[in-house]
Amino acid sequence: TTTFTGRIKEPESFTETFTNLTEFNDDLMKYLQSQKYSFETSEDSYEDGEEKMDNQDLLLKNIETISRNIEKSHVELRENFKERESRIFENSKDLESRILENSNRTEERMDKRFEQLFSELNAREERIEKKIDTLQEEFKNLKSDNKQTRWSILALSITTILGIAAMVFSIIQLILSIPLP
Repeated sequence: TTTFTGRIKEPESFTETFTNLTEFNDDLMKYLQSQKYSFETSEDSYEDGEEKMDNQDLLLKNIETISRNIEKSHVELRENFKERESRIFENSKDLESRILENSNRTEERMDKRFEQLFSELNAREERIEKKIDTLQEEFKNLKSDNKQTRWSILALSITTILGIAAMVFSIIQLILSIPLP
């Protein structure tokens, strides 16, 4: 026998929802067709202008009503899912733009930091080059001072040697100028 639970499984996607509703509709149809309803209608239950329906017609009318309601639900679900998709799409666009904006700001901050570091490195390099230039100048000065000192020492040595030679010459002359007894 056919059993009808009257429940729709919890959907995870639009396609699954549509499938679940279709299965629900099919199960309901099978169930209603497999059941034998006894609709007792008395002549008194109908008002004057109403037609009398037999059980099969009433069952078909109920099934058609249920099918229309399910079809309406399908249409509403499609519309709801389209709305959700558009909201999700808009949210993803918004999120993407915020991520891009955040990325741009981060990139700008990194660029500024790199520029700052490069300017600091350039300033240090300039200071080091100035110190090197100063040291080279001092070394050149020391070299020229060294040359001057060498020339001064040479001149002083020559002067000292000449002075000693002059003293020796004077002493020799003094000794020669002394009469001998």
